[in-house]
Amino acid sequence: MVSQLSHSLAPRDDSHAIIKTSIVKNPKKIKFLQKETKAWSNHAEVRYEIGEFLKKYITKDQRRALESSEIVVSDIRNSLATKSVRHKKVYVARDGDNVVQAIAIVAFKAKKNEIKLIATNPENMPVFGYEKATRGGGTALITHIVRDSMQKRHKRGLYLNSIPSAVGFYEKLGFVGRSRTRSDWLKPMVLRTEKMQALVGKHMSEIKVQKHEPRKSGLKFKKESELDILGRMAV
Repeated sequence: MVSQLSHSLAPRDDSHAIIKTSIVKNPKKIKFLQKETKAWSNHAEVRYEIGEFLKKYITKDQRRALESSEIVVSDIRNSLATKSVRHKKVYVARDGDNVVQAIAIVAFKAKKNEIKLIATNPENMPVFGYEKATRGGGTALITHIVRDSMQKRHKRGLYLNSIPSAVGFYEKLGFVGRSRTRSDWLKPMVLRTEKMQALVGKHMSEIKVQKHEPRKSGLKFKKESELDILGRMAV
């Protein structure tokens, strides 16, 4: 599975929002998340198509980031619809307006703890300049996941597979590459147990971990048509 959280590829909005993290357990709410992430999927698809049209004016890394965003958002939608998601943990990060900014699916197992998928609102990967990025959603989710992993006293660390554009982001959090490589597109990474405490100590005060899962009304997704997005780009 793939983890998509890119570092900045273009100037971004530096405003920081209050980030709330939660675990969603209720099957009906997970199904609701799966349905509502269509807004992300549509947005990512439009961005990719625009990127292809403007490919002479953006970098290769930006084009790859647009492509990977579309793929990973689609993957997380599909995974939320499977029966196997019941055996995993679904984490969400929301801003102060309860808009979902990042989602992660995590497997806590005896052999290893692994972030199977993590995706962010496509708006948080600025490429074209119109985006109003909300910073910190990905870091908040990972901090919450790492804290939970530490509580399970797992000695092998926390694993994930990163897309190329997100490797730098994970390295800043303390993840390192593993020698085994599955493909040119995925990089296996791990956060060793000795690095976990430092990450939690640095970022835990920046987020609000909620004990109870949010109501469906508190899981909001910004929905825009292709014309809405193109209109914002033209401003």
